[in-house]
Amino acid sequence: MAGMYRLPNFQIQTQVIIVKEDRMSLAELSALPLGTTASILGISTETALEHRLQALGFRVGKQISVIRKAWLGGPLHVRIGTTEVIMRRCDARSIQVRPN
Repeated sequence: MAGMYRLPNFQIQTQVIIVKEDRMSLAELSALPLGTTASILGISTETALEHRLQALGFRVGKQISVIRKAWLGGPLHVRIGTTEVIMRRCDARSIQVRPN
């Protein structure tokens, strides 16, 4: 077998890493259960409401917790820092959070 080269036998091992993301990793503030604490990721609402929420302490990275929820889709009672706010659920839907 002149002129033929024999290649060494290599074994290639591959590793597959699957990252499973938690269902509640990203949520709207209105969807959090009672007693849950979360970090604010963003606020996407009209400018006037966004400025008002920022004046009350709603800023990206701040911790927020749900204290009470009214029945039949009523308002939420939340705490951010030392401030407690009661807000409409439609406004709470515009705040994206990540539960801790």
